[in-house]
Amino acid sequence: MATAQPQILAAMPTQRASQARYAARLRCPSDTGHFVAQINWDAGAPYYRLVACSAGVVAFAESVPIPARARQGLVYLTVRDSAPVLVEDVQVTLY
Repeated sequence: MATAQPQILAAMPTQRASQARYAARLRCPSDTGHFVAQINWDAGAPYYRLVACSAGVVAFAESVPIPARARQGLVYLTVRDSAPVLVEDVQVTLY
């Protein structure tokens, strides 16, 4: 469950990858608020995307660059202006 309280889902080494593909499937309780797709890198700007909730299943995927000096990223689960969201799947693929 993703709530308004940020939770670290995983710490992942970048393994010298240059891009990350963030994909998630979730169930929002209503059409209000946002799921926050977030990776905080140990160097450079974080990846942060607001994904609008809609009642039912929401699927989201996006590829983003990994900052050049980053060696690790922390994947967070959070929602904004929403009741808790059931996160069915989150995958971060590095390449």
